[in-house]
Amino acid sequence: MPEGEWQQMPARPMSVTPDGIIGHRGEVPPNTLWYNHQPASAIKQQIGDDIWNSYFKFGTVRNPFDKAVSLFYMEKGHSKSPILDLANEREEFENWLVAGKSFSDFHIYSIDDKCCFDAYIRYESLYSDLQEICNKIGVSFIPQLPKIHSHFRPKEFNALSLYTDVGKQVINDTYNIELSLFGYSFPTTAFKVT
Repeated sequence: MPEGEWQQMPARPMSVTPDGIIGHRGEVPPNTLWYNHQPASAIKQQIGDDIWNSYFKFGTVRNPFDKAVSLFYMEKGHSKSPILDLANEREEFENWLVAGKSFSDFHIYSIDDKCCFDAYIRYESLYSDLQEICNKIGVSFIPQLPKIHSHFRPKEFNALSLYTDVGKQVINDTYNIELSLFGYSFPTTAFKVT
């Protein structure tokens, strides 16, 4: 996308230009070559081994306990479901987890069950990790990132207030690979992006 044309939008079609590729964002139409959250294996298949192996590959990971809360509220926000009192939110969140609504992203950044990226940006240290990546690839970093979905979640509803023992076990089972690979665990304080 040419300099100055990017605009914050929750959905957009894919864009392929000499400057690079921006994957489709939103519900993916059939036969879309590039899209948001595309698995690494599909990207590698399309670009081939030579290009894949020459690229510096990086992605973002997030503590699964916080990620599930964020996804829950994003889905709630899109469906315009009302925010309930804490006890009812906790019950609704647990039911959502037990129903299998939260899912692992391991397939996105792995090929044949092996991590295939060169670096990972942790959501919890987003700005400093992104700065490090930009330095590595020689791109200037402007610490001004869009907040597309942050308005869905009330600040008082976080991992500390919402999880039950059942919910914690669902996350431990669903995200056991991410928890182990990245050293994540149930938080002891509320998340803050730095």
